Amino acid sequence: MSNTNELHCADRRAPLPAAGLLCVLLGACAGTQAPPTVQAAPAPPMKPAVTLQDLMLSMVDVAADGVWGAAGSTIDIKGVHELTPTNDAEWARVRSHAVVLVESMNVLMIENRKVAAKEFPSDPQGDALSSAEIQTRIDSQRGTFDGFAAGLRDVALQMLEAVDRRDTGKMIDLGGTIDDVCEACHKTFWYPPMPGRTAAN
Repeated sequence: MSNTNELHCADRRAPLPAAGLLCVLLGACAGTQAPPTVQAAPAPPMKPAVTLQDLMLSMVDVAADGVWGAAGSTIDIKGVHELTPTNDAEWARVRSHAVVLVESMNVLMIENRKVAAKEFPSDPQGDALSSAEIQTRIDSQRGTFDGFAAGLRDVALQMLEAVDRRDTGKMIDLGGTIDDVCEACHKTFWYPPMPGRTAAN
C-alpha cells in the first residue's frame, strides 16, 4: 500500500523534461570530475630578423637623434634657436623617440644577430672595423655588449621619465650620458684599436 502511495505522489509531480534531466545529470558528473589540466604553450624563441646595422640605422640612431634634438639650443648666423618642444604634439613625438630608444636596447640583446646583410671592409681612414671584425668582437664579448645595451636602456628610461616631466635640464644631462655610453660601446666594438682609444676614455 505504501508503495502505491509513493507511486501516486510521484505521478502528481510535474514531469522533468528530457533536456532538463540531461543538464542535471551532466552537472552532477561535472561536479565530481577534476578540472582539465591546461598546459601552457612554450614561449616562442627570440629570433633576430634584421641585422645590427639595420637596427642602428632604423631604430637606435633615429630615436637617439629624436631625444638629443629636443632640448637645448643651436646657434647659427640667424641667431639662437631653442630646441625645446612648444606644444603637446611635439612633446608626444619626443616621447615616442624615448620609448623606441628604451625598447630597442632589449632588441639589441637578442643573440645570434648578424652585423650586416652584406659584409663591408674596414674604413680606409681607420675609423671603423670591417663587419667581420665587428662580428668577432661582439661574439667573443657578448656579455660586455649586452652590458652596454642594458646600461643605455636604463639611461633611456630615465630620459623617458624626464620627457614625461618636461624637465629639459635633466634631458640635456641625460643626453650627454647617452652619448657617453654610445661612444664607449663604439670604441669597444666598432673602432679599430688606436693609442688612447679605449672604452674607458
